Amino acid sequence: MKSFYRLLNEEFNAIFYGLLAICAAALFVPPLLIAYRMKRFMSEYERYEQIYATSGSVLVFVLCLAALLGLLLYSVYSGYWRTKSVYTMLTLPVSRESLFFGKLAAFGIGFLLLWLAALLNVWLGCEIAENRMLRHTDGSVVPIHNGLFLAVIRSDFMNLLIPFTVKGLLSTVSMAAALITGVYYGALCERSRRYWGFVPIAVSWWLIYRAAVYRIGLPEPYVDPYNLWLNSAILLALTGWFAAHGIILLKKGATV
Repeated sequence: MKSFYRLLNEEFNAIFYGLLAICAAALFVPPLLIAYRMKRFMSEYERYEQIYATSGSVLVFVLCLAALLGLLLYSVYSGYWRTKSVYTMLTLPVSRESLFFGKLAAFGIGFLLLWLAALLNVWLGCEIAENRMLRHTDGSVVPIHNGLFLAVIRSDFMNLLIPFTVKGLLSTVSMAAALITGVYYGALCERSRRYWGFVPIAVSWWLIYRAAVYRIGLPEPYVDPYNLWLNSAILLALTGWFAAHGIILLKKGATV
């Protein structure tokens, strides 16, 4: 286990500063956008989830997520192109499984930190919106009790981050797992010239897109019936395939 912890520490240190910048942007930019959004006329009478959605905070999360995936790809390829550390790591007396899951665990921690930053910016934004509401109305309009809780329940996007049902939780977990493992698996397929491996990755990305569109309610909420259970099951199965075949590629030396 000591060797695994060392690998995990090494992999996390490789993405730490980039991850710190991304999480800082995800944490502090949305509250600033919400503060600017509250300057609009009559905004103090709007629901918080509407203010959050129209402030650009959702777009900030999407951009931070894309930046995180780019950072993860960079951490993989930097081991081949710059420091050549991957060749050294492949000669270490540790199993290829440890190498694979060490990097994957670092990716997972980064994803959890981004998720935590998103949750905190929802709370900070709510505090800013309520303070602006009291200030603009001289206390004549009192924020709704448990307003943040109600906003999370009413907002489809916030439900994506904080699911309240087993089906929603399974969907969120399967989407995140498929994203993380898919990025790493795609890099290994490219390094080993197994380009057919991009086919299941494309399938997983389509399923993630389809589930996100359905849960967020675009263009209209839940117009077409969609089996979210089946979507999550397929994504978890693809996640298992990415991990299993990724380990095989690493054992064969995906260093071409």
